[in-house]
Amino acid sequence: MPKSKFSKIFEPGYTSKSRGWGLGLSLAKRIIESYHSGELKSINLKYNHTHSTYLIFFHQHIMLYN
Repeated sequence: MPKSKFSKIFEPGYTSKSRGWGLGLSLAKRIIESYHSGELKSINLKYNHTHSTYLIFFHQHIMLYN
């Protein structure tokens, strides 16, 4: 994912899909931060000319990634 798009993934209404609403990540981030005292962060890694985006949920000692 290009940096210009990557910085917008948590904005409400942003989508890279033709039929998307762009609410999923913004809602997930708001729920995690508001109700679970956690953080939802994203990192963009480039390996062998391929970009991968990972979402990381931080809450005390728990870390999940996709």
